[in-house]
Amino acid sequence: MDIKRVHEAHDAGEAVYYGDAAKQSVLMAAEINKAKVMIITFSDFHATLKIIKTTRRINKDIPILVRTLDDSHLNELFEAGATEVIPDTFESSIMLASHLMLMIGQPASKVLRQTRQIRQDRYKILENFYPGEDDNPMEQHQVMKGIIHSVLVEGSMHAIGHRLEDLDLENYNVKVEAIKRGHVRGENPSGETRIRDDDHIVLSGLIEDIERAEKYLIAG
Repeated sequence: MDIKRVHEAHDAGEAVYYGDAAKQSVLMAAEINKAKVMIITFSDFHATLKIIKTTRRINKDIPILVRTLDDSHLNELFEAGATEVIPDTFESSIMLASHLMLMIGQPASKVLRQTRQIRQDRYKILENFYPGEDDNPMEQHQVMKGIIHSVLVEGSMHAIGHRLEDLDLENYNVKVEAIKRGHVRGENPSGETRIRDDDHIVLSGLIEDIERAEKYLIAG
């Protein structure tokens, strides 16, 4: 429902729709009948419930993965038709378990490796988002997570004419997810890719790192 988020994703070359996902007409336009899975990632319980129920009227078999702030509405979500529900409290459980492992003498390297693996397995498809009007970058849960941001390169920006590998964006702790050139989006571009005027560089990373990288791309 956030038009700024839609524009941000569209600039990055994503296939996006603007509308209320609880409405059958919007889900049909998004071809919910052909979808392999649905993921609901925002925290409005009542809106989530409406989306699940509408989806189940159209497609009874599609897996529905739901992210919630806590586990207070697990039963209602499962009864409505959610396939899996992942509460954000899962993260606090990981922290508790990691501290426990350290206190009983487990090597720090093992604890770090296992917690990283758990996060990768459970959060991989949920960890990044396109920022919108209502997002507050200072909120802890957003600072700790990554965002995806599309930088339009134009005019006399520093990045124009440089190869990706020469820009050394990894020094800013960001990853180049794609380069959108015209209507073509190239995933995981080669370091040999030379940046042109009107390219969109799609970056992922923490908010503060994205901001530093964008300033570098603009001014050097």
